[in-house]
Amino acid sequence: MVEYVDSADELQANLAGTRDDWCAEPETMPDSELAGIAGWAWNCRLKNGIYRGRDSAFPVQRLALDALRGQANGVDAIALLVLLEDQHGHSPGKRFPLDFKAMRRAGLINISTPRLRAARRMLEGAGLVRLVSKHRAGSQPQLFVLTRMNSGLSALDRIADTPSSQHSNSATM
Repeated sequence: MVEYVDSADELQANLAGTRDDWCAEPETMPDSELAGIAGWAWNCRLKNGIYRGRDSAFPVQRLALDALRGQANGVDAIALLVLLEDQHGHSPGKRFPLDFKAMRRAGLINISTPRLRAARRMLEGAGLVRLVSKHRAGSQPQLFVLTRMNSGLSALDRIADTPSSQHSNSATM
């Protein structure tokens, strides 16, 4: 309802009407509780935070973007990071495989496998993705987990020291 009212008071009145019409025991939900719900929903609307299904937002750490921006293959790494945050960032500590062929078949990303590998190495070098289990042929793929960068810009140095970034940097100069 919050999208269709002009104030928190109007929302509270609508919620009270719904409570009175639909609840078998409306007295079990006091007006003070409705006021809290209406106030919370109204604040979400004011902050442009009303979401439904895939119509939602998710955070991307600006330090991560700063560390990747301007690096050779940085745009690919940013694209992969955003995709991983979209798919897995809502579950901290979630382990996931990076099956680039399957990701491309599913239409999740359309860059080449070598570019995706380079992007993954850059995310690992920046401390944004960590390998948590190694591959076992025929039984288990490599599993990764998203991590957050620590404050500071040490990730820029870590990226610069990775072999793939040295090769990519020399190739672009």
